[in-house]
Amino acid sequence: MSSPKRRLWEFRGPLICRVLGLALDEKEQGKILKKLNHGGQSVAPAQAHGILVHACSQPNQVSRYMDKMLEERFELYRKQVDGLDQRDIGRLIDRKDGIRDVPLPALIWFALRHQHEDIDEIEARVFSAIHAMEHRALRLYDTLSMMLPDDEPENVLDKLKETLRLNDELQKRYNRSQQKSEQLRAEIEEIRKDRSRLSQALIELRQANERLRQDFEKLGGEPALDQMESLRKENGLLAQEIKSLTEELMKKQPDTAAKNPTGRLPGSEVNSEDERITINSMEQDINLCPALNGKRVAFVGGLESFVSHYQQ
Repeated sequence: MSSPKRRLWEFRGPLICRVLGLALDEKEQGKILKKLNHGGQSVAPAQAHGILVHACSQPNQVSRYMDKMLEERFELYRKQVDGLDQRDIGRLIDRKDGIRDVPLPALIWFALRHQHEDIDEIEARVFSAIHAMEHRALRLYDTLSMMLPDDEPENVLDKLKETLRLNDELQKRYNRSQQKSEQLRAEIEEIRKDRSRLSQALIELRQANERLRQDFEKLGGEPALDQMESLRKENGLLAQEIKSLTEELMKKQPDTAAKNPTGRLPGSEVNSEDERITINSMEQDINLCPALNGKRVAFVGGLESFVSHYQQ
């Protein structure tokens, strides 16, 4: 069975002061005073704190309200201290080895909230630890006040949070820059490889061009090209002349086309039977020509359309 609860007004006066001062800022303390029938009074923050501490040192409407409010506020952290004795919590505060997720006023509250056989010793130990913390905090406050003459030390925490936020943002940007830098390095390395491959291909192309140039020189070089071009033109002229002569002959002897409509040489057909017939007919033509005296004459080359003329 758990020990009975101690109410806020049962704490030592200095500890009531610390719990209220750590748990509530000046604005919240002023709002509480206005809510508890002090709305018509305008008091300084230090005076408001003194009024609340004095009111909570004895049972009344203000102390009961504050006791209930603080219990509801600190209940959020109860799970973190479950299983710890009040003396253990007091030692955590004294060794400055508190639970990171639990604020200091909540630790004080849980250390003093229930009756304990060593409650006086626990209160003394907690007060002594907090008193030493206050000295360090005041020295830090004084140092910050001298270092920041144009600003309030209370704003340093907000500025620090903003600085940490900006630092996180810069770190993210730096990480993104590093990733892009790595990508660029990889792309540059790939470009270098492509350049090496292109250089090798260019060397091979130059070697091939040199071989072609040497072959070209062996073939005669530019004069050979000029000669080939001249022969090509001459061939075209000859072809045109042959075409003209052929047309002219066809006009003079129209019966030639009728006798040989294909314009092929006798014996040029694929059919072997036709080839034998054509050869026989040519032999008959040879026998009918006494000028040949039985000799056979072979024409090598010529035009198929001139076969009849060759026979004549």
